[in-house]
Amino acid sequence: VEKIMAIFNDSVLFHGLLFLLSTLLMLFLLKISKKHINKPKIKKIVNFIGYLAYLGVIIFIFDNHTSHYLNSL
Repeated sequence: VEKIMAIFNDSVLFHGLLFLLSTLLMLFLLKISKKHINKPKIKKIVNFIGYLAYLGVIIFIFDNHTSHYLNSL
């Protein structure tokens, strides 16, 4: 349990885990939209929102990691 909680204390490990989870969620969303949404316009909108959310998570990771690094200097 202590080793799992250590992930949340280390910025690099936590952001790496967040990146992997967001990538997995994005791939899952694309797979679901490909199989279950029949209308192309709705599929495009869902994919676009998914890509925007994914980009937002990546920007959050870089911003948070950079500020953490600069504060440790």
